[in-house]
Amino acid sequence: MSPILSVLVNFSSRAYDMHEGKRIPLFERTFPFLVNTLNQTKVDAEIIILDSTPAGDPRGLGDWCADRRLRIVKNDVEFNRGAGRAKLGELASGEILYWMDADMIVPPQVITRGIVFAKLGQAYYPLYDYEHRPGDLTRYSEGNGTGNLIIQREVYDTSTKWPTDMNGWGGEDTKLAHWFKIHGMIFREHIPGFIHLWHPKGDKP
Repeated sequence: MSPILSVLVNFSSRAYDMHEGKRIPLFERTFPFLVNTLNQTKVDAEIIILDSTPAGDPRGLGDWCADRRLRIVKNDVEFNRGAGRAKLGELASGEILYWMDADMIVPPQVITRGIVFAKLGQAYYPLYDYEHRPGDLTRYSEGNGTGNLIIQREVYDTSTKWPTDMNGWGGEDTKLAHWFKIHGMIFREHIPGFIHLWHPKGDKP
């Protein structure tokens, strides 16, 4: 029997980052929080990670990334975020698809509200808060990026889907979100506790 929800993560060297000689946990922090959130919501779910981390990179997945609902698929081609997201959609078996960025703290309300609006035929893009300093969960500014999407598979299949011709990081999410916006199918709301973790600026958003 297929799960209701597929949580989909396109991953490449995001376990942690380094800044001024200090280790900044990212997916190492995100993944245990996600597992706890799914346990709280009691939603029948699967987690699929498409892992494009180069061999030998210490920022890849580790023993901390384990759960009975988890499937890790190794991607051996050059990283492409749009193509990776599209591949995850093909791998997923859920009725509802949740593409999740690897540097997000996801509270239960993101899942529960997302499923509600997805079943109403909407592309659900929750607004979040930016963490200003590593580990500081008290001071934020609002973020409106579109990398986190919850949608019914049937609705996603009617769209242009993720563009696969944009190499590297960024841009593919904006392009797909714009399609939903011009078709009147996008819903956005701020979710308290939905947090984008701080990390150094560079080639990754």
